[in-house]
Amino acid sequence: LCVCDFMEVLGITQSKASRHLRNLFHARLVTDRREGTWSYYSLRPSEDELVRTHMESLKQSLATRSELRDRLEQLEQWLAKKERGEAATCGASSLS
Repeated sequence: LCVCDFMEVLGITQSKASRHLRNLFHARLVTDRREGTWSYYSLRPSEDELVRTHMESLKQSLATRSELRDRLEQLEQWLAKKERGEAATCGASSLS
């Protein structure tokens, strides 16, 4: 996901999203890739069985929380709008 995707769905500023994502990067939980001025993040696959077990447990636990399911739905809707060209560009993203 692009930093702007986190901004849109979580309603946070670019600096806050970037700061948190960099912390996750330094903890080796996410990877990043840059395209021009944009940064994209994804979960880092782990070869460590304990890390994989903890991540799966976390996913299962979070899936039971309705407010997080709502955020996931918002993210899916946002990404669909972006793909169709109906969303503001990342630099002009509105905070919801």
